[in-house]
Amino acid sequence: VLQPLKVSKFCLKDLVILAADIIIAKTRSSEMSEKQSEGSLGRLSTTQSQALASLASSFPQAAEVANLNGKNLTLWGVSLDGLKASSPNTKQSVVLLKFLRARKFDVQASLSMLIACLKWRREMDIDALMAEQFPAELNAGGELYGTDRNGNPVTYNYYGNLDLTRIFDGPDGTGRFVRWRVQLMERAIQQLDFEEGIEQVMQVHDYAGASMFKLSPQVKAATRTIIKLFQDNYPEMLSTKLFLNVPKIMEFAFSIMSAFSDSATRSKFQMVSSANTRATLLNYIEPARLQGRYGGFGKTDTAASGSPAPSPSSAGEAIVKAGATHRVQLDVTSAPATVSYRFVTSYYAVVASTKFVGQGAAAAEQQPATAAGEAKEEEAGGVEVTVTEPGKFVLELKNPGTAGILWAPEIKLWYQITIVPKETL
Repeated sequence: VLQPLKVSKFCLKDLVILAADIIIAKTRSSEMSEKQSEGSLGRLSTTQSQALASLASSFPQAAEVANLNGKNLTLWGVSLDGLKASSPNTKQSVVLLKFLRARKFDVQASLSMLIACLKWRREMDIDALMAEQFPAELNAGGELYGTDRNGNPVTYNYYGNLDLTRIFDGPDGTGRFVRWRVQLMERAIQQLDFEEGIEQVMQVHDYAGASMFKLSPQVKAATRTIIKLFQDNYPEMLSTKLFLNVPKIMEFAFSIMSAFSDSATRSKFQMVSSANTRATLLNYIEPARLQGRYGGFGKTDTAASGSPAPSPSSAGEAIVKAGATHRVQLDVTSAPATVSYRFVTSYYAVVASTKFVGQGAAAAEQQPATAAGEAKEEEAGGVEVTVTEPGKFVLELKNPGTAGILWAPEIKLWYQITIVPKETL
């Protein structure tokens, strides 16, 4: 957990300027249009359709003049070779429309941006970059994991506890960091499906354990380079960008500045303090696809390697009013077995209790509810119960708030229950 930030006049000035610069940059960038906004495939005006056809017909000659051919005409897994005005397929159209939206359907500007992007990829040698191996201390700085609620792949960047001296050691330290970051983005793009409408990437930047105001010159230089490269060469690729575990004052300053930006900017780009990190992530990512470090049901830092975890026997979500209890009952048909449950809420704690009722009536009388204790959501990441006979397993999740008082919050929760027979353990 980040310690309270002592804000000096200089620091406050810095964060206000940073928040303002971020909003201005994002507003100017092409990344603000929504996934199915006007100008996307299937939602084109007559003028936009004509611009798409014009860009498609202009591209072959422009590519030839730029000496682009063969594999250099493939962008994000889509070949633009032989492109014609009357025949761009779905994937080609999605790619071209990204550049058109980035340049407000100015065909010549879009063409120039597209050609420049292809030339940059040739100079960068993206194919070779994808095979490049990076040191462990650099790979610890980020990963590709899961998808958001819209199916977009999610990349994570971790800035706390990084050995920046080793990462940026040597004359190529900054260049190596940039190549690693580009590779991470390219790996995410490989998971896109343009034909199914999955054409953007969600980015999460986690500053837990790091300072946003004491970045080294190398980090600042690398960040500026990456921002410029992504704006120029990955138009319309960002669905959402979250900055997590930032100082509360930073979140507040950004919220003030963002009041002057459009709704698209506010929804796609957020500064989030540690207190709001889990709730914000759950708005965008289902618990099953959210890492354990953030309270989700996905992988944890200490997860054992080997066989994947068994699929849950039951999973769901519920909104529980103050004083109410959400009850889930499952049949255990094979015994002995291990029954495990997990749950998470956005903010508030719930009280969990379980009971197991054997097949015989006598067993039901002898086995009252077994309290699992008052478990806050982050502490309920793998409670197990062993049963020795078939029967019914019951999980109860209670909102401990008192109904009828002036303010008693409803609690939204998500849960998983997994039953594993002994022979498969």
